Amino acid sequence: MKHLALGDRVGIGAQCGSCMNRTERKCDKCAAGYDNHCSTPGQYVGTYNTRRPDGQVSQGGYADYKRCLADYAFKIPESISSAEAAPLLCAGVTVFAPLQRHVTSGDMKVGVIGVGGLGHLAIKFAAKMFDGKLDLTAISHNDKKKDDALAMGAKKFLNTGDKEQLKAAAASFDFLLCTANGKDQDYATWLQLLKFRGTYCMVGAPEVPMPIPVFPLLMGEIKVTGSVIGSIGEIKDMLAFADKHNVRPIIERLPMSKANEGIKKLREGQVRYRVVLEN
Repeated sequence: MKHLALGDRVGIGAQCGSCMNRTERKCDKCAAGYDNHCSTPGQYVGTYNTRRPDGQVSQGGYADYKRCLADYAFKIPESISSAEAAPLLCAGVTVFAPLQRHVTSGDMKVGVIGVGGLGHLAIKFAAKMFDGKLDLTAISHNDKKKDDALAMGAKKFLNTGDKEQLKAAAASFDFLLCTANGKDQDYATWLQLLKFRGTYCMVGAPEVPMPIPVFPLLMGEIKVTGSVIGSIGEIKDMLAFADKHNVRPIIERLPMSKANEGIKKLREGQVRYRVVLEN
């Protein structure tokens, strides 16, 4: 272990183990640097509620102590507080990784669907990419978070409940990042917002299948993809970017003893925009 020293302040994201291509069975994903997609049976370990190779179950922030591969302990920049680092290591890299992967030039028009725990960080990261040159739009089904989204760095706001706004925005986006996870999502409307050969990327996790209409894909040669957390390299890139560009989550702090209160606020849609439980 060369990247850490005794006494360093570190954080662990949503993953704390993989085979790292160090087992007898070759893992092409880990070998290529996509350790967050490790496919060696029993070697992928999530930070919470995952059985380790030794049979123990990981318990995330509710654990009394933490054990993980050193590769998954990340030194936190001094400018980022521990409470701010927690959402960055999960939600932050979840949106940063696909933005870094798909948004390749400053003249692109980018939309972030959903202004919530994931979406607000996506807006903040995208707003600082390419020296702020991106044509960045926050997209939601009403105007409740319009002012927040614009303050976070979005240059425009699209209310999908307004038919005139939708009509004006048709076939105008190069890339859409969907952070929403509701049950009744209007994929047909969202796909029609993309330019010819535009890309729709899903990072939200609805509990129901995605009913995607085929004709927008055929006629527009739309690419539909997804992304899950991020690799070790992407997490390091994300922390460095957040440090350099002052990207921070908007958080509400609660003591661990009030975890149920935080869950209740989340279910009622009252959180702005991440609850951080502190021990």
